[in-house]
Amino acid sequence: MLGNGDGTFQVPIPFQGTYYPRDYTVGDFNSDGTWDLVQFSTAATESVSPQTATVWSSTPTLSFAASVLQFSAQTVGTTSSPQVISLGNAGNAALTFTSIGASRDFSETNTCTSPLAVGQICKINVSFTPTTNGSRSGKITLADNAKPGPQTLALNGWAGPPDFTIATTPSSLSIAAGSSTTYELTLTPGDGFVSDSFGRSKIGCLIKALPEEYIGVLSHLH
Repeated sequence: MLGNGDGTFQVPIPFQGTYYPRDYTVGDFNSDGTWDLVQFSTAATESVSPQTATVWSSTPTLSFAASVLQFSAQTVGTTSSPQVISLGNAGNAALTFTSIGASRDFSETNTCTSPLAVGQICKINVSFTPTTNGSRSGKITLADNAKPGPQTLALNGWAGPPDFTIATTPSSLSIAAGSSTTYELTLTPGDGFVSDSFGRSKIGCLIKALPEEYIGVLSHLH
């Protein structure tokens, strides 16, 4: 454990020793401003003189809270509400950013300051503004001093109205056991709603009611 200079210690950093350790020392061997560890060891228990030197370099490790951000249907030319993703430094050295950016139909703002200390977290706000209909993809790219190089986060979205929207009247209702009630279910097709050669469209749905379950298939023909 490294000291804080005030008689206390920093969080322990585990590592796997090699052979039979004899001595240790620390130093900034790669000139990145963070201490690195060197272990001197021997190949046998009876050996006295160190034969092997092993170096552990302190490195930052970038960690996202998710592997992808998925946006729901968004009308072309309009901007979605931002989705927020957390970014942390899970390594044992400061994380230094060169740039953070979003590609294609996506944009970002962030609270990340450089350098990002060990264990610190910042947030990236991503918005989706589609320029044409259909499936849209992009990515967040971070240029930093973490290995193995620039890190990316996948971004996906759909541009255009949804296939259909569903509305019920009433929106909710309490039903006593053994009794029945009536709901009005309205399906409104969107541009992604596909009809067959006869101009008909069919939707399958699962309907559940308490205290018993009922499964039904609803056909919407037009």
